[in-house]
Amino acid sequence: MPDFDTIRPGDIDNFVFDFNKEIGEVGEIFEAIWSCAVSPGSILNDPTPTDRLMGVPINSATQTTQQVGMMLDGVTYTLSAVVTLTDQRILSASGEVECTLLPPVTTPELTVARFRKDMPAFADASDYPNDSVQFWIDIVLNDGLFSPTRWGPQQLMAQEFYVAHELTLDRNTVMSAPKGGIGGGLGSSIGIATSKSVGGVSVSYDNNMGYDPAMGYLGYTMYGRRLYYYMQQAGAGPIQF
Repeated sequence: MPDFDTIRPGDIDNFVFDFNKEIGEVGEIFEAIWSCAVSPGSILNDPTPTDRLMGVPINSATQTTQQVGMMLDGVTYTLSAVVTLTDQRILSASGEVECTLLPPVTTPELTVARFRKDMPAFADASDYPNDSVQFWIDIVLNDGLFSPTRWGPQQLMAQEFYVAHELTLDRNTVMSAPKGGIGGGLGSSIGIATSKSVGGVSVSYDNNMGYDPAMGYLGYTMYGRRLYYYMQQAGAGPIQF
């Protein structure tokens, strides 16, 4: 996922790295060296990426600014800056920028409140505490799962299905333990009844209905199966988020 906003072919813009948190109260930027390269994941290539740097960087105490432009359509670039501080420390930062004529894809932010609103089955905070929901949201966001460039407007849906899948597995584990189940048990009753007996009221479920071994552990909940289905539509494959 690009760290900077997209830039249109032929445009020139200012890009900034802010080292305020790293610098702290001691020292300031003495010198900055910028570089521009084609990102490893870029679909197209640019034979002269360093030509996209315009002029010399302008530095303040904690920020370095570089003018960049005339990039090629369809190429994703990695901009990097190495700064030397007056106290001799050396810091670095990098970020990606995609050059495209298409407007950037934006989706609503995934939050606990948004998740509970979109997935009312998880609205009860006593069953699904905020900390548990936030834990899986952090996994999704911090690890950059479900790239917007692949998922587009369905990114939030994919993120929410994944969080719902993990929460369901966690809930199943908790619910199975008091009933003699083994902690960490997998699955949930998402199959259809295939047999029953009136005396003693016994019901059996077929949890393999619609199951594809390629789903892996996503097949253990209906949310994981939904996610797997849409992964195929998005061209993500069975394990690539």
